[in-house]
Amino acid sequence: MMLEVSTPRLFQPYFGGSVFVWTNIIAVFLVALAVGYRLGAFWSENLDLVRRRLIYCLIAAAASAAIVPLVFPSLAAWLLPEPDDLAATADTSAHLARGSLAAAILIMSVPTVAAGACSPLIAALLALRGLSAARATSTVLFWGTAGSFLGTML
Repeated sequence: MMLEVSTPRLFQPYFGGSVFVWTNIIAVFLVALAVGYRLGAFWSENLDLVRRRLIYCLIAAAASAAIVPLVFPSLAAWLLPEPDDLAATADTSAHLARGSLAAAILIMSVPTVAAGACSPLIAALLALRGLSAARATSTVLFWGTAGSFLGTML
């Protein structure tokens, strides 16, 4: 959640804060999360590897999110046309919208897919401990939502 909430602030100096930028960020976040859920569900079918895969997903999510602020300025500069070219272009907003979509895909996909994959893996671990599928899933959803709320507010 913190990646989704902080990304528009990171994009603002380069791509602005238009509805197109926000839509791109939210859309990429939702698609990457959905892909992560499916990937985690697929990985959770081999119960012998669930714990190890969960650890790898957590490390991948944290490490890739941690480097976002370090690599983003260079990425944004690479995606944006030169200021003179941008000023000469009649469709500046289209350049910014496409650039922000590409940037969102490049910086948010890996950490969000990895974080999304954690939920089904955790549910599988809870099911291994004897919880029903409904109880394991609701526990993951409860704590995931509570953690997102707490992280957002902090």
